[in-house]
Amino acid sequence: MAFMEWEFNEGPDNDGQFIATGKVIEQLRRHLARGEVDKAVALYESCVQETVGKELWSEFNAASVPTKKAIANLFYRSRDYQRAALACQELGEWGAAAKAYAASYDYKNAGMCLSKKGDQVGAAQMYEKGGEHRQAAEIYYREKRLGDAAGALEKAGDAFAAGQLFMQAKDDHRAAQMLSQVGPQHPRYVHAVGLLSEVLVRMGRRDLAVQRLGAALPAGGIKDKLVAELGYRLGRLMWEAGEGAQAQRAFQLVATFDPGFKDVQDCLRRINGGQTQAPPAGTPFTAMGATQSMRAPNLQAEATIPAAPARQAPPKVHTDPFGSLDSVDAIRGLNRPTMEMGSPPRPAETVPVGYVQRMPGYEVMKQLPLFADLTLDEMKAFYNICEQVSFQPGEIIIEQGHPGTGLVIARQGHMQVTKVLNGGQETVLARLPPGRFVGEMALVEDVPTSARVKALDTVRALKIDKKRFETFMFENDRIALRVYRSFVKTLSERLRQQNAAR
Repeated sequence: MAFMEWEFNEGPDNDGQFIATGKVIEQLRRHLARGEVDKAVALYESCVQETVGKELWSEFNAASVPTKKAIANLFYRSRDYQRAALACQELGEWGAAAKAYAASYDYKNAGMCLSKKGDQVGAAQMYEKGGEHRQAAEIYYREKRLGDAAGALEKAGDAFAAGQLFMQAKDDHRAAQMLSQVGPQHPRYVHAVGLLSEVLVRMGRRDLAVQRLGAALPAGGIKDKLVAELGYRLGRLMWEAGEGAQAQRAFQLVATFDPGFKDVQDCLRRINGGQTQAPPAGTPFTAMGATQSMRAPNLQAEATIPAAPARQAPPKVHTDPFGSLDSVDAIRGLNRPTMEMGSPPRPAETVPVGYVQRMPGYEVMKQLPLFADLTLDEMKAFYNICEQVSFQPGEIIIEQGHPGTGLVIARQGHMQVTKVLNGGQETVLARLPPGRFVGEMALVEDVPTSARVKALDTVRALKIDKKRFETFMFENDRIALRVYRSFVKTLSERLRQQNAAR
């Protein structure tokens, strides 16, 4: 059966909406071979169906290294971050792969790539952002960032291990918060109480330390050396506070279990001899005698963090063409054309059969700052709520003083922004060329518009209705976060410009 292909035509009648899949692939090859990266990106990202991406990925797998770089760059600049990440990873471009993975919400693989690049702290941040808190803690600990490791373990729900590391980081307040959360059902409860008592004494809260130690002693008497240590510490605190009778009771509990425990017999003799207050000591909480020390957490056992392996030289990697990772989010700045193309792609032996639909006006929508952080798939989802509209010369697009109805992005034609005075006269504020947009504030606030916008000539535009926008944001939390963050950045920049102009 013969297959009829549609010729690609950007004429105003059909708007170039349909094009054979084979034609798309052929044109992409030609654009890349000629170094026409911008044209290749515009063509690739404006195709609705996934067919083109799958075909191009198949070509990538069989291509030479220079061709792979060209295709990887195309994926990257088109915001097809998932394929870009895989392509950059295969090329050994670990930094670029990490950024692409982060942009597509795959923080675990982003962390893996940063680790291979040698950016261990950045890798830990990515693991933490992706919910891999223990893996992040392992890296932080190896990098001697004890506070960050403790914070990661706190997020992992391991209050005991987090408290140990906060103690090592000398953050007593956080250590106390964590250790106080360890309940009697926890297998390390006794250790936690001992550590907590030490922290509370350092913080000057001996009263709380006494309460915790007393509550941890079993009513039926002491049965093991760990609990005996708590009884001994309680006795020392009470003795130092001048509470000889209560100190004697605590020491007696310990002596009943083990008469030879530390210097408990000497303590009892002194108290019985009338020494109602203990001599000052540098610290009342020393090591636990024959048991494991409470003061030095065994991270491998307690925090389930493996011991740090011997340091190895970082793997030799290609130069990262996309620069360093500026932040954990690492979303902005990803669309720069940076990969060297090398030799042109080889022609494929087969041409895919079928057709794809293009998205007219996508290229201007992509330029809006509001959508700068969105992936290709997110942009396509946003495009689906757009309406194709047109305005005749002189037609009012937005009326001053009326509630805004949505965002209008001009694809073709010019718009004029005017201020309508009380007498009906208009003062021209701006003349906007194709690619500009108006009405974006109507998407986030319900106030009358401050100016009139009308068409100077025939204007063809994309419109995002306010109600559809609100529904879409409500149903897509991740996209909403990125869009609203861009709103804030845009408004902040405008405010800075206004203040500078005063």
